[in-house]
Amino acid sequence: MQNNVTILTERTKALKTPARFIGSVETQEVNKLIVTEDLKSVTEKTINFNQGLFKIVEEVFDNALDECKRHRNNADSKKKGIGNVVSFQIDPQCQWITVSDNGNGIPTTYGSLNLALSYKGFDVSVMFRGAFNFQVLNRQRMHWETTSRIGEGNLPRSVLEKPFGSNSYVKGAPAMQSYYVEDGDYVKLDNINVGYTFNLKKQKVIQRLRLYVAGNNLLTMTGYKGLDPEVSIKGLAPGVEGSGAGELYPTTRQFTVGLNLLF
Repeated sequence: MQNNVTILTERTKALKTPARFIGSVETQEVNKLIVTEDLKSVTEKTINFNQGLFKIVEEVFDNALDECKRHRNNADSKKKGIGNVVSFQIDPQCQWITVSDNGNGIPTTYGSLNLALSYKGFDVSVMFRGAFNFQVLNRQRMHWETTSRIGEGNLPRSVLEKPFGSNSYVKGAPAMQSYYVEDGDYVKLDNINVGYTFNLKKQKVIQRLRLYVAGNNLLTMTGYKGLDPEVSIKGLAPGVEGSGAGELYPTTRQFTVGLNLLF
């Protein structure tokens, strides 16, 4: 009697008996916590769930995260604080997955400085404010800094930069990647108030009058290339400038002339 024995490769074993390696390949309806499309909340929803497919994708993500961890542990990354937020972009046909190390979107350090000076009838107050050790995804650059946008309107000069070599312009559709992540550290001159007070004690009606001029959001000192490094840190995607195509209105600069009266 002769027995025919076939030795299967690991790949063949996985294809013939996938449940042994990745779990059930049957699709079932289950309740899962799902992140909403706006990335701002989590909700429970009934979905079609395939444990085996989930396991495969999970391992891809785990391997990608391991790569990001190795990247964040090198000396240069530690200096920049990079590696606390990682994003994934999946091709609609599931042919590729882009993994981006998007840095730390939440500042680890905040600071403020208030100065006040008065001399005779004059008074001056100044307020500085800053945030440090965080990164911002410059979404405007991500959306417009690509040669595929040429002919669609005004583009930034940086579209002609060659970050990947002498012949490597940024091409193709916008995609989240660490190339668009910038240090967001900033110091803002939030407010200046200059006034002069007239003492009118001899007057019967008005005892004191103060004239003043004030300015808000006067100066931002930063190395960030976007409109404003002070972006939202709320929700599940902190440290991202604007939304969609990077729509973001700049913070307005305001000036006020006022009069204070004491009766």
